[in-house]
Amino acid sequence: MSNKLDDMYREIGSQIKKVRKNKSMTMNELAQKVDLSQSAISMIENGVRQPSLSTLSKFSEVLNYDFTKFLTSQSESFGSMEGSDLKVKSLDFELIMALKSFNSEISDPDINSAAQQTLIKYVNELLNRDEVKEEIDLILKRTIKETLDKKQNELNKLYKQIGDN
Repeated sequence: MSNKLDDMYREIGSQIKKVRKNKSMTMNELAQKVDLSQSAISMIENGVRQPSLSTLSKFSEVLNYDFTKFLTSQSESFGSMEGSDLKVKSLDFELIMALKSFNSEISDPDINSAAQQTLIKYVNELLNRDEVKEEIDLILKRTIKETLDKKQNELNKLYKQIGDN
């Protein structure tokens, strides 16, 4: 079974191949211009090998093709990868925080994906530990009470103003 990340890389490879052919460029010509082997180009175009961001940037420059277009067709499904949200439940509230970005200096997408998912899982586990949930509950109760007290004070001021008129 393939995952969304694999699908995205297959789509990127397909787009690279399409743009290369539209420019009447051979795999060998592209390989020379981006400093890769012809076999590496073939593997990338067929979704067997995952190009790094710097390699995609080289493709973008050489093919004179907007880099973001390589990611467009899969960006929605990639951005909403299952398990990429942080979730906290407390009292009658549920906070779901979607992953906005994940930065790494490591160019290997498999390592980055594994690290990202591990971090998300660990932070979710931390946030949902009983002692942390109890602390969050206390903080929320205090916040709700302070907000209600503030609203009550505002209402009292309004009642006083109405009564004074």
